[in-house]
Amino acid sequence: MADPWELILHHAYVGTPGVVFDQSPGRGSHGVAVNVPDADFLSDGAQPGSGAINVQRTSMIRVRATKAWNPLRAVRAEVVCIRDVAGGTDVMIDADSFTFSLRGDGFGARFSSYPHYAEIWTHFNAFDPTFEVPTGQWMTLGFLHDGVSTMELYVDGQTVARLSRPLWPINTTTAVTIGNFSSTPTFGLAGRIDDVKVWRIDPHRVDQEFTGRPVDDSVKTCWAEWSHAFGEVLDEHRDCEIRLRQMLVRAVDGILRDGLNHGDQTRDRWRSVADDYRRLWSAGTLADIVPILADLISFLQLAGLDPLQNPDVIALLGEPCLKTIADQVPPMYCDDQFSDMIENLTKTVEKRNRNQHVATKVRGTENRGT
Repeated sequence: MADPWELILHHAYVGTPGVVFDQSPGRGSHGVAVNVPDADFLSDGAQPGSGAINVQRTSMIRVRATKAWNPLRAVRAEVVCIRDVAGGTDVMIDADSFTFSLRGDGFGARFSSYPHYAEIWTHFNAFDPTFEVPTGQWMTLGFLHDGVSTMELYVDGQTVARLSRPLWPINTTTAVTIGNFSSTPTFGLAGRIDDVKVWRIDPHRVDQEFTGRPVDDSVKTCWAEWSHAFGEVLDEHRDCEIRLRQMLVRAVDGILRDGLNHGDQTRDRWRSVADDYRRLWSAGTLADIVPILADLISFLQLAGLDPLQNPDVIALLGEPCLKTIADQVPPMYCDDQFSDMIENLTKTVEKRNRNQHVATKVRGTENRGT
């Protein structure tokens, strides 16, 4: 299965003083040291030879946000650092759309999803109300915002705080600063930073997983030909393509947000099904996906979360552009596994809905008879 997270920044601060090289696969987040003299590039950090920067109050590493940073939607990060004293605000990462910092004896993150914002702090959300960030020792502090329902904080890989609530995708960002605020650079970390990593939810993961299913060459060729024909239809209807993409994103986000924010049981069920789906898809056992998805739909319907009743889904299915595109796209006949999965899932859900409708009518008749 494809990793859902894409590493977009990795600074290790090792090597030539003053040179901040991005070690992430895309190599697109190199840094520029500002007010960091060569003497503050240290050879030893959390480990001998690991490298670190000694951060002063006006020190920072500026990073230009390349295309790898947009869209973000969801983000997580880790900072290996040591704090000499617990004081006011010590910034670890600052961007247009999120800030990760220490405050007093705790730490947390704030996210912008204009016009909404969200934040999580150990001061208010820690599992242990007595939690304090240690001083004088190396540690790995981290956060996660999944863009839908969950924010978390970590210390040395252990979750110390979690907040579940309706969330919106994180805004794009144009600039990133390590070790200080971008706009008011007087809140540098009172300590040293050894390593910084930032991930975004991989925008290509769905395509990678879809095309990563094991199939023979004839099916791959057929999908390529169908995709080309589909692309030609979209090119002829650019306005419809743009509109449908926007509506599809809203519909998917709406279904996810409804399910993941409906309580712990629904959230756990949704995540379990998602893991099973990805595992079965990557193994090529599509027939086993049908009962899992059908059970999820039944579960959501009983919880009052019928996906087909979601307003964004209703709007998408009723959009005239969808019929325009569907009428011109050639049928897909060469992938029997995929076609059978869609057909069997549709039949299973329709049969269950009919049975539920009959059962409801019978119960209503019995109630009237009594």
